[in-house]
Amino acid sequence: MKFWKLSFISLIFLGLYSTNGLSQINDNWVIRWIKPKENQFFQQTIYSVAQDSMGFIWFGTENDLIRYDGYDYKIFHFDAKNPNSVQFSSYSALLVDKEGFLWVGSTQDGLSRFDPILDRFDHFFKSSISPNRLLSNYITTLFQSKSGSIWVGTDRGLHRLDQNPDSSWNIQIFQHQAKDPTTISQNIITSIVEDTQGSLWIGTFNGLNQLNPDSGTFTRYDNTTKIDGPSNNHVTSLCLDKQKMLWIGTKNGLCKLNMDTHHFSPLFSETNDSISISQNHITDIHIDHHGKLWLTTQSTGLTQFDPLTGVSNHFQAHADIEPSLQSNHLTCVLIDKMNRIWAGGQRLNFLFQRKQKIQYFDIHQLINLQTPDFQVRSFYQDSAMHLWIGTSHGLFELNWNPAEDYSNNKSYIVENHFGSVTNSTGMLPWLYGSSGIL
Repeated sequence: MKFWKLSFISLIFLGLYSTNGLSQINDNWVIRWIKPKENQFFQQTIYSVAQDSMGFIWFGTENDLIRYDGYDYKIFHFDAKNPNSVQFSSYSALLVDKEGFLWVGSTQDGLSRFDPILDRFDHFFKSSISPNRLLSNYITTLFQSKSGSIWVGTDRGLHRLDQNPDSSWNIQIFQHQAKDPTTISQNIITSIVEDTQGSLWIGTFNGLNQLNPDSGTFTRYDNTTKIDGPSNNHVTSLCLDKQKMLWIGTKNGLCKLNMDTHHFSPLFSETNDSISISQNHITDIHIDHHGKLWLTTQSTGLTQFDPLTGVSNHFQAHADIEPSLQSNHLTCVLIDKMNRIWAGGQRLNFLFQRKQKIQYFDIHQLINLQTPDFQVRSFYQDSAMHLWIGTSHGLFELNWNPAEDYSNNKSYIVENHFGSVTNSTGMLPWLYGSSGIL
């Protein structure tokens, strides 16, 4: 989860239909508002969501780190008397590693690792005396490579963390050195991916880099070198497909890198070409189960791009078309395990891809939230196929197979045509849609 994701102005659901019928729209949907009795984190913005190896859902807000077991909540607070308590706020990134440890990144106070067995946090932060020293307390991205190393991107450089047999940590630091071309091109890290050969590809504010983990040296790809490079040096996102193509989103165009030949092919938005990408400022890239790219841009909605044909389909806001996207300011896409597409924003939009039609509803209006600034910030799909939606007003859980008994919860029954709403007793608000998406 990258900290660059700006506020998500629309929440969109796009149903991808496959010809073999494996991806279908379910008839029943439930969305639950995770609102504790004490309203402890109701008004907090949730920036990141993850599920650990024990099934707990974790979510980070601007003030708290919270663990949810499906019934109850535990809020982790700073304790000045306990050095192994949680230390920070403004949680920018969550990562569950292969060993089951939860890594928590902050934009203010560094990095922590939570041990679920010992119920304690170990900390890594900027310090002149700490052995677990980082270059900066501003964590931009977290990544675990196949070797098990934890890679930590910050606004001051890249770190590699490996635990020694005595439980101490070996921290390797990578920073830009102007006179050494084998160092990283710039220190603000935006994204990290790993290819099939074990090399890491790192995007920065000034160039793309390939890191050889064994030698610790970088090969730079940017517009200022003689080596072929992306169309723009400000890399915003990276995505690797099954054909060994690295897709690079930049502030000025989409770029394809052939991993075998290291040849770059830029793709730009063309004013008089309706099948080109919609805008050159790419903010995020995802690849669906059929190999198609889904792009978000700075201000032109959502674009589906087919690498085989080079044809783009655009989904945008139109004042004279109802319904359509409610805003073109989208910055995030999630492709779930059933090959369905979600993107962040102010409303929940449902796209019938074959008919090119969109339906939507307002989450905050359905639960009587009197606020004009409701925003979706993050998505996560858990092992039970539930979608967790982090917003500016708390957490929501979307379940499209409501086989459980919700009789003890406050429920809202909502028809597909947005019909009447009925209430039952209980504390937690639930939203049901009886024919299609809410």
